[in-house]
Amino acid sequence: MEFDFSDVKIWYLEACDFLKEAKIPDNLFEEFDEYVQKTTRKGGEICIVGSKRMEDVARIAAMFFRANKYRNAHCSSDAAYPIPYESNDLVIDLSASGETSYTVDRVKPALDVGAPIITLTTNESSTLAEYTKNNGLVIRIKGKPKGTEGSVYEKQLRGEYSPLTIEGTKAELSALNFFLDYFGSKNNGKSPTKFHDHFMDSIKGYAPNPGEFEEVYKVLSKPDEKNLRKDVIVGTGLSGEYGSMFATRYAHCVIPGWERHVFFYKDRGETALENGDGLIIFSVSGEGFPLDAAKIGKEQGANVVSFTSKGSPLEEISDAVIHVPPREEKEKPNGAVYHIQPDPAKCMPEYVGLLQGECLVCTVAKIEGITEREFNNTHSKIT
Repeated sequence: MEFDFSDVKIWYLEACDFLKEAKIPDNLFEEFDEYVQKTTRKGGEICIVGSKRMEDVARIAAMFFRANKYRNAHCSSDAAYPIPYESNDLVIDLSASGETSYTVDRVKPALDVGAPIITLTTNESSTLAEYTKNNGLVIRIKGKPKGTEGSVYEKQLRGEYSPLTIEGTKAELSALNFFLDYFGSKNNGKSPTKFHDHFMDSIKGYAPNPGEFEEVYKVLSKPDEKNLRKDVIVGTGLSGEYGSMFATRYAHCVIPGWERHVFFYKDRGETALENGDGLIIFSVSGEGFPLDAAKIGKEQGANVVSFTSKGSPLEEISDAVIHVPPREEKEKPNGAVYHIQPDPAKCMPEYVGLLQGECLVCTVAKIEGITEREFNNTHSKIT
């Protein structure tokens, strides 16, 4: 059956509607902020913990904290992550199930020193939620809970890991939105819920062009039983973090027994490009390192797909493009380029690219006949 690319626009708008309805009450942001301010006043560290894509969200949250002058924020993937904890630290954990053993193990030591714990989860009766009972806060996010048996890393090693499904990604996006709403409120003088509504309405106004997805699919690498081709994902700053989230999803988009080799360019894997490989680039401006990477890709015979703004240098040399909105403010007054904007409202182009990446995964899954069950039973992937 021929695929109707107009479905891409439907998926995008449905995701926007779900995320708009998945907002967190203002009073929970107030309680959250009290913990953040108390920790900062006492000289404590803000420690954000997650696993897999939730660790990507944790890393993005830490970036926003630091961009907003909270230099005491750390992600669990940071080499300098502060272990052991001290009593004046704040531990924030992100887990859809609330049972992910990697995250549980990272959070549990906070109980020994009496450090406060904030849990973002879909499961208010989970182990991580229980840890907050005497000193902390549970923030319920919307989304589909993941399995509760063991960590994702353990499941990978046993070949039992169920990757993120089309439904399952909603918890990660809801957790991400919590931090965007928190810092959006601080930078725009609106309540978190008002910022949330305005932000999501703006995002919804950038529904994708189905024709662009059709052209992109034509040049994407296609998996097979021996797949000798690979896809390398490139992006820097916030675009890079969203590109890393896309890489996880895209790697799991394959039928059982076949292989789709997907690498983020910082991975310790085989990222040297060869003829016929795919290079997927996330970059709003289409300048700097992403543009240099595209030029190398073209020299090596790779097919270059870009998520970038119209008229960017990257668009000109790409084989296919999915357009994101242009950035309103490119530089600081002194001419230095932002690594990440303190205000999430000014990071809307990257967020649009993130949702478009989700739609591209859905597109590939539909065209290649990858069902929800096959998402859940893909091969082991050790990272």
